[in-house]
Amino acid sequence: VLTLTAVASNATSGTTIYTWRGPGISTPTTTTVAGRTAVAPMTPGIYSFSVTVSNGIGCTAAAVASVTINPV
Repeated sequence: VLTLTAVASNATSGTTIYTWRGPGISTPTTTTVAGRTAVAPMTPGIYSFSVTVSNGIGCTAAAVASVTINPV
């Protein structure tokens, strides 16, 4: 299991929306929660997860994180 967290520096209470994408995340998940749990890929490789954050005053930002799963 992977836990992903986004920190919005200009979040507005109750109106900040996080849209998560990546393997193990149902297509795409939109929520008001900054953290997201995803099922970790079982096959070795490099996987990308992204989040787009929008607040109630029209600001939007995006970030991507890569996770490497090594063979056992």
